[in-house]
Amino acid sequence: MNKAKRLLGLGLTLALSVGVTFCGKSSSPQTAPIILPPIQQALTTTSTTQRIPADILASVLFKESGLSGAPTGSLYGPTNTAIGPKLGETAMGLPRDTLGLDASMENDSIAVQMTAYGKWVRGKLDEAHLDLPVSLARADDVYDWIWQLARMHYPDATSPKNLQILFAMELLKTLNQGFIWQDPNSSERLELPARVPAIQITDFSDTVQANLLFDSRVSDILAADYLQLTYYNETSVLNRPRRIEVIHCPYTVSNCLANQLDPTNPAPLQAHYVIPADYSVLPRPVKILPHSTPVRRLNEDGQIQTTTDAIVIMLVGNSGRYVEGERTQVNPNWYTKEQLSDLGKVIIGLCQALPRENPVVTTETCSTIGTGIQFSDASRHKRFQLGDIPDYEASIFESVVRNPSNINGAVSAKLPANTKTFASGSPISVEFTFIKGTSRLEIQRLERCVSGKTVWVPINTQYLRSVDRKSVDITLYDDGPNKNGQQFIRAMAYAADGSFMNWSNTSFFLSGFDRATAASNSAQCLD
Repeated sequence: MNKAKRLLGLGLTLALSVGVTFCGKSSSPQTAPIILPPIQQALTTTSTTQRIPADILASVLFKESGLSGAPTGSLYGPTNTAIGPKLGETAMGLPRDTLGLDASMENDSIAVQMTAYGKWVRGKLDEAHLDLPVSLARADDVYDWIWQLARMHYPDATSPKNLQILFAMELLKTLNQGFIWQDPNSSERLELPARVPAIQITDFSDTVQANLLFDSRVSDILAADYLQLTYYNETSVLNRPRRIEVIHCPYTVSNCLANQLDPTNPAPLQAHYVIPADYSVLPRPVKILPHSTPVRRLNEDGQIQTTTDAIVIMLVGNSGRYVEGERTQVNPNWYTKEQLSDLGKVIIGLCQALPRENPVVTTETCSTIGTGIQFSDASRHKRFQLGDIPDYEASIFESVVRNPSNINGAVSAKLPANTKTFASGSPISVEFTFIKGTSRLEIQRLERCVSGKTVWVPINTQYLRSVDRKSVDITLYDDGPNKNGQQFIRAMAYAADGSFMNWSNTSFFLSGFDRATAASNSAQCLD
């Protein structure tokens, strides 16, 4: 029998299997001790023994890694050497040696890492003589936890305050929005319900609100602010940009920026500009380095190379977890219309500024896609490399960049009653809305190929005339691209002349899904 049970009186809902046994000949039922799955047991034990709210622990796990303890990174060079950032070594976004763990595979376990993390957090609190409440009932109690954890992850002595604010705001966002996670290898399920009502910044005391203000300035590009991080690469070579390169960082904004600050990072991924997926944490695109400063990134051989001829723009978003170059947790919803629109606006500003910095550059050469603007398309490499843009599609990225202020129309996808979990095989009625003038709506689902590549496969096409909404029933049975029942649906809208107009994504989970289903047989898998 499955029951939803509150953990320690907090918001974390766990799916528990409860057994009943009988002692001797007595007919009186005796409830056996509840045996929790490994991650839930680790959360429960750590929360109880270290006096840390379970919601906080679960939110750190989900925010930093999507609950994956394997080190993130890719394979480089002829010997396929695994290289990744130190902050991607654990599910909590911390190096393993910080938690007293070595690189052995046994320490990939979430349970092992959770135990070590709980001890580390409790040790830091005791060292500072801090006794924080286990309850998260008050907004300022929530702040105390997210701020102290931010200072632990990014210590005052070595980290700018802006980085601490980012971490704290990301953690608050996860607590507010909640999440669903299903283990692809077992039936374990973890759900953190959205906090109702959500905590707003204005719910905090005036002192707390003042402490969460970013230190930012006006930059030379109107579409971006200058975010103070205070770091410069030590090099005798100056960057003389003649092109714009767009890359991707698959971690949180705070993690992506922290990786740039670490001079010992074995997998540097640096940029001049950072554009988040949305502005719930960082209010605008930000400039973090002068244009004259070169940036660093690994090449295909795993060697650190310095870019001295480009302005590098980083799109940040949780696109998945990459373990030895394999995308183990796919999230194709990582990029947004707002993000790509702001990318286009930043590029417009740069193409007006760069001719003044380098006379060989003109506005026309700068804005030419392919030479002036180069996307780090993951499909150009045999293996995924840090910085590559997964899910890159020219029809979406290039159309928005060319005309960022005038994306044609709008498309949205709404699930029934905003439900996120459905029974396998049950028809799911998804309502798509769009503007009149949309001639064709192509409904697609994400599938995984044998190679591990993911592709969008059409499952329904609607031909439209003078309507602005359409409900489509979708019935699915399989385990999806992440092998955990999660399904991703996308709607692509086209005009009568066949031109691309806009798109919308949604996702949901299935219960009782078929496991170990065959890989996609789409022709796209052969490309």
